[in-house]
Amino acid sequence: MRSRALLLTLLMVLTLCALVAPAYAGSDAQVIDENPALTARLQAIVDDPVYTLPGLVVLTMQGGEVTYTGNLGYSYIDNDDPANNVPVDEYSMFRIASISKLVAAVGIMQQVEAGTIDLDADVSDYLGFTLRNPHFPDVPITCRHLMSHTSSIRDGSTYSLPLDVPLSAAFFPPSDYYTGARWESAHPTIDKSPGKYFTYANLNYGVLATVLERVTGELFATYMNDHVLDPMGIEGGYVPALFGQWEIENVGVLYRQEDGAWAPQVDDYQGVIPDPPAGFDVYVPGFNATWQSPQGGLRISTWDLAKVMKMFIGQGTYRGTQILEPETVELMFTPYWTYDPALENGDTYYDLMLSYGLGPHIMTNTAGDRILADRDIFMNGHLGEAYGLWSGFMFDDETGDGFIYYITGRWGPAEFGEYSTFYLTEERVMTALFEEQLLPVADWSGMLPPVKADGSSVFKVGRAVPLRFQLFDECGDPVAGLTPILSLAKLCGDEWGEEFKPRSKTPPKTSDVFRYRAGTYVYNLDTKGLTAGTYRARIAIGAGAQLYAEFSLR
Repeated sequence: MRSRALLLTLLMVLTLCALVAPAYAGSDAQVIDENPALTARLQAIVDDPVYTLPGLVVLTMQGGEVTYTGNLGYSYIDNDDPANNVPVDEYSMFRIASISKLVAAVGIMQQVEAGTIDLDADVSDYLGFTLRNPHFPDVPITCRHLMSHTSSIRDGSTYSLPLDVPLSAAFFPPSDYYTGARWESAHPTIDKSPGKYFTYANLNYGVLATVLERVTGELFATYMNDHVLDPMGIEGGYVPALFGQWEIENVGVLYRQEDGAWAPQVDDYQGVIPDPPAGFDVYVPGFNATWQSPQGGLRISTWDLAKVMKMFIGQGTYRGTQILEPETVELMFTPYWTYDPALENGDTYYDLMLSYGLGPHIMTNTAGDRILADRDIFMNGHLGEAYGLWSGFMFDDETGDGFIYYITGRWGPAEFGEYSTFYLTEERVMTALFEEQLLPVADWSGMLPPVKADGSSVFKVGRAVPLRFQLFDECGDPVAGLTPILSLAKLCGDEWGEEFKPRSKTPPKTSDVFRYRAGTYVYNLDTKGLTAGTYRARIAIGAGAQLYAEFSLR
């Protein structure tokens, strides 16, 4: 741990840097708009006479590369003189709400890799005070519990404490920041102890950010810039008082509609860098990091947030810079908690949150967490909601497809969607992104001969099995240009075994990608080395959508 004197010196330097506000070179963002049909459809959502939006920013990724950016509406609105409105553009940064947690989790996991944080150690060992749910006094709370929202901590009336108030004040009476609602209570039939029961709580990430400060001796916000954002060339951050002039000029305002006008809710800076909060110059990292809003305060553009998506798709590496180890990314996106109706082991937030990893929200498509109405889309990431904003960050690491959206204000009481417990506007945006860009596939032919569509085909082990199918759009025209990916699983008793990668009879033999030939996607499966039995082919056609086919070997 660094000495107090050194920390004070460093923090005074940070304060001076913030006050001087050096100019930034700016973002490397680009405009990629080669889909006028999608742009028109999104503009219609923004202009809806009932559900009008102040701004909408979207981005799609396919095969690990950005394929579309949409910047609609305004980042600043002058209700008295619309001539002063500032349009959203590719540089616009917004406070993205709870997607911030997923980015903060990257910083936490870096310290797990460094050995300074043990996911399963009692978090009290890092905080300097004993953190226990009084209803479960013998059960330690760990960083794994905090990251997965199974800690039994609850937000209560507040989850952000002033800079000069210790974090412990949130957990012990008497304190203006303590409430009996801070803790999950015991239940006669449901195990609600730490690690067993899920309830989404923002304060979990305030505690984690404080732990990060304790083990590094660095301010959470500056650690995240130095070790996570800057190495990927990302502008913005968690504390606007530390921004440069270029950054603050590109921070957009979040709105709610009040009496027919757009009322600013947060970040109405109008190009002026805010002063650091009182007491910043004497703040010691590890005292209480909640004031930096690790749970929801990241300001970032969709273009720069896409770099985080690329890093995850790249198994922890972005353009040759390693941010995390591949094993760490896999651990983060492996479900730690999944809802079990028999156990009633969590608050599912209207069936929207049904599985969660160490930072990521895992989509199951089983209830309210459906991305599309008529197709299962298997993507993971995070959602956000705060100050009128709705945001989404979802991707499929197998195909490299994904999307980001910021809906920068709301009209009033929110309505749930027609087929999910996303909000109605979110449903409309996601449906437009998939139907117009991410998944232009409305139907498929089923497996073509020699593989029968009903799964009754039997082939001899060692011979090639031609897997063939066609894809069609809504007009019935063939869809070309996709790169469907094949994986196999063998039936073991009544259950499918673990998936494995196939081997092709045609070069490159290690490939798992279908080739497009004369209107048909083809994969010549090499069955040498496989054993007799029934197999299931899973074909990922992009954007998280899956096709399935069965056949047998003898």
